[in-house]
Amino acid sequence: MFPNSGGDGKYPVDRAKAVSGEKLLRNIMLDNKIELYAAYGKVMNCGGGGSCGTCIVEKPESWRLACQTIVGNKENSGKI
Repeated sequence: MFPNSGGDGKYPVDRAKAVSGEKLLRNIMLDNKIELYAAYGKVMNCGGGGSCGTCIVEKPESWRLACQTIVGNKENSGKI
């Protein structure tokens, strides 16, 4: 399961500001103490190398790895 899910299946929204195209989503989340990993992912993540899949996040129309997602790139027009 993903971290911080409520009993109703909804997830709380955490917010952080970042300069478009400057940082990876994983780094922004970790820098702002926004929970990214579930229990297993906290222990078994690859440290942002893109090889484990524990930082999977939902973005508009698809799923992505937070360690491979640049905030505000041309593909997603800044949407996260």
